[in-house]
Amino acid sequence: MPPYVQAFLEIAVRHPGKALAIAWWWVTRRRVRAAGRMQEATAKLPATYRLWYRIHQPNPPSFRPSIASAGDWPSLALHLHIAAGPWPVETLRSVVAQVYPDWTLYLSSADEQPALATRLQADPRIRILPTHVPSQAAGLLEALEQAQATYLVPVVPGCTLTPGALLAYAKAIRETEQPAIFYADQDERDRWGRRATPWLKPEWDEDLFLAQDYLSTACALPVSARTWGHIDRAWPDEIAVYALLTRLLLGADTLPARHVPYIAVTTSRDGWRRSSEARTALVQAVTGIAATHGPFGTVILQRDVPDPVPRVSVIVPTRDRLDLLQTCV
Repeated sequence: MPPYVQAFLEIAVRHPGKALAIAWWWVTRRRVRAAGRMQEATAKLPATYRLWYRIHQPNPPSFRPSIASAGDWPSLALHLHIAAGPWPVETLRSVVAQVYPDWTLYLSSADEQPALATRLQADPRIRILPTHVPSQAAGLLEALEQAQATYLVPVVPGCTLTPGALLAYAKAIRETEQPAIFYADQDERDRWGRRATPWLKPEWDEDLFLAQDYLSTACALPVSARTWGHIDRAWPDEIAVYALLTRLLLGADTLPARHVPYIAVTTSRDGWRRSSEARTALVQAVTGIAATHGPFGTVILQRDVPDPVPRVSVIVPTRDRLDLLQTCV
């Protein structure tokens, strides 16, 4: 069923009066007004986000590049590190379900999982790195050194890739001439396991990146000695990708960051809000500025106020309404 029809039927069930008004404006050829009423009513439905991504981000069809352009599409590698416990089956299934076919997954684990490893090796695109890899950083380094690919996508255990995630990265890489860090949007699962709460990310901003890690969960890194030469095997797993990004994006020889406007990853509920002592310490070490924990998993940098204090002008559009201005003041 087309998503617009599904939205109208849900409006008819929940708000029959609004559905009748939408139908009336549509039949009388006042399509703009009908569309406006439809948009207003749809925004209040519980399934609003599900309808949104069915319209704006439907599952892509099978990927078949033309013979002329086949060589222009990049080969991608993925790395997944399992520190302990059971292997994330849903995460692995989301990788295998990608519509973009040219990928290789490198798996590293701190524990030995011979039964599952044997089953996974039946897929030639999945490579099991040597067992007992002590950290995510060490596994990432192994994957970068072995990968015969253009870019590597770190995969977070417990997260799932949307079916078109690798295709979105591949398109962005293909359209960019110079090496770059690519990062995509994400959403999360609600308490019932449904996709919800999309995070449509802004363009690259250094201050925002230091305050809130909005890249490492959904990103693609260039496979080169320039990348793996920055990796420290001693990095804690929780900040391994973020620490690598700080060196690639904030160091002396930086790479540009490119936003891919596509929801590529679904995380656990409120995963983006988790604070980390290790990340706070890393930000303080990188910037040389005192840092503390902030709300919603952010890091607050205690910057010095310049002297003299800069003046700020505030413009309040009141249309000559003094009551509005009094409220603002």
